[in-house]
Amino acid sequence: MEPPEPSDSSDPPDSSDPPDQCERQLLARCAEGDKRAREELARIYFRPLRCFFIHRVSDDQEDLVNETFIRVLEAAGRYHGGGTVRAFVFGVARNIWREYLQARNRRPDFDPYTTSMGQARGGGQSSMLRAAEDLRIVIDALEGLSVADYDLLTHFYFDELSAREIGEMADLPEGTVRGRLRAALGRLRSRIIELAELPREREPAEETLECWLRRLRQWWRHPS
Repeated sequence: MEPPEPSDSSDPPDSSDPPDQCERQLLARCAEGDKRAREELARIYFRPLRCFFIHRVSDDQEDLVNETFIRVLEAAGRYHGGGTVRAFVFGVARNIWREYLQARNRRPDFDPYTTSMGQARGGGQSSMLRAAEDLRIVIDALEGLSVADYDLLTHFYFDELSAREIGEMADLPEGTVRGRLRAALGRLRSRIIELAELPREREPAEETLECWLRRLRQWWRHPS
């Protein structure tokens, strides 16, 4: 199968931090039991969290979103502004997703660095696999990456978290996150080359890989 042609039609992910002060105040009100604040937090984060789980699990997305909100509200009083609210919320979602994968695989020694995303999903397929045919090679390559690489790339390119926010979430320096992103992108590139059996002169550049990932992000947000 041929990889997709590069396209310049989609905008690059915005890695700048969103205004956070209002969300900090909102979370503080949630911790005090303010019902309206809790409804507003759900309004802001329902769609991003649903998208987060849609491309990571084959089912149970709504239950996982609800569990995320429950835990965010339970932990709201322990948030002291050490990072953005966005990183805090996605950090909770990430922990729930990891727990879900461990339970699904029934392996207490589940290793996200050696288990592929396809294996971890246990035979189920993410909704991304219904994407346009010309993106299938990219999806297949993503599925073959380790859970850790998949998690990192999708946080950055799909969830549009900045490297700093990913670092806050995973307790890593921003420079380390950027280095791991480059390495994960390199492994994705190798998978695409292997799956598509591309000759050296047609091996995709990093900019082309990023373009494909942005196209995929646009697809699962607005499937045609």
